[in-house]
Amino acid sequence: AATTAEVGIEELVFTAPDEAWFRYRIESTSGTFRERYGRAFLIDGVWKIGRNTFCQDLSLAGGDCGDVITVRPPGFEYDF
Repeated sequence: AATTAEVGIEELVFTAPDEAWFRYRIESTSGTFRERYGRAFLIDGVWKIGRNTFCQDLSLAGGDCGDVITVRPPGFEYDF
């Protein structure tokens, strides 16, 4: 499922000249995972996606980065 996954960016917000938050979805043969959040950083002129963003998605496919921190934007309210 991970090899066929496709990612779609749904919203992008620049919070600083060198930082952006984004909301995205992952579509794979295992289903669609919506309301995913990530961060990107401008480092030496190149935008790079943060490690926690990759790790939270890798954990969906059984991967392990150690401690996974779910990325949530500032002010995110959990719906319990």
